[in-house]
Formats: sequence, C-alpha cells, structure tokens
Amino acid sequence: MRFITIGCFVIGLIISIHLWKNDSLYLPKPVPWPTVDGKVLESSLKLLSEDAETGTSTFKPIVKYQFELRGQMLTADTVFLFDKKFDSRSDAMQVVEQFQPEQKIKVFVNPKLNDSIRSVLVWEVPEQLNGLAGIAGLLFAIGVGSLIYNLIWFLCERRFAR
Repeated sequence: MRFITIGCFVIGLIISIHLWKNDSLYLPKPVPWPTVDGKVLESSLKLLSEDAETGTSTFKPIVKYQFELRGQMLTADTVFLFDKKFDSRSDAMQVVEQFQPEQKIKVFVNPKLNDSIRSVLVWEVPEQLNGLAGIAGLLFAIGVGSLIYNLIWFLCERRFAR
C-alpha cells in the first residue's frame, strides 16, 4: 500500500510540476510533422460494425495514398494520427469526399521513421489528451491524502505502542 501511495504522489507531483512550470493546465499541442507532396490512389468507406438491434453502425474512411520520401515512393493509408471511427455514414463520407483519386495532397510525415505510423493526411490531436492534467491532479491528491493517512496512522501506532 505504501508503494502505491508513494507512486501516486511522485507521478502526480512530477506531472503537476511540469504543468505548473509551463504555466498551463492543458497539455501543449504537438507540433505538426513536416509535409511532403502526395497523391490519392483510392478512397472508400469501410463499415466496421453494424448492430441491427440498436440500428447503429460504425464507419471508417479508407484513403490509400502515395508520397515520396528521401527518394523512395511510399504508399500508406493512415488518415488520422489517432484511429478515428464515425457513427454517422455522412460524417465519414465527408472525409472520403475530401480525398478523391488522383488528387494532389499534403502528407504529414513522421520525422522518426522507425515509428509504426509514418504518415497521416489529417493532423488532429484529440482534446481528451488534456485529461492528463486532471489525472495528474487526481494522482497527486490521492498520493497526498494517502501520505497524510499513513503519517497519522504511524504516529498513532507509535504513541499507543508505549
């Protein structure tokens, strides 16, 4: 229990100090990757799931594109930085319609070529990542509360042990 207490306290403290030093309760937006010219090869809509009982469906836009990087022609199909699915067919189709075959496009290329995602078409970072600031505060509060509880318990134990 004490290791969990100390872990929550230390992790929460480190993240909280980092956010405080940057004078921000929110995480900074990542800087977009550099872009290169590319071309759409094909675009379509994929039905991922369909629930007949509730009448809901989940769609994913599929865009296959080609770009040149350091003298190599590469092909990719990653549209969004984070996997994005749509509950609405029309919303997903809007993405597909933005990328028509043979269309010239800008491709965001990952400067770290050894990562699994090498390129994306849409640079978009979800706002849920800002929840990390709230998690840091929660961990810090849990850690502080646990440390106070353990301190009181330790002092009471020593006092009554005499």
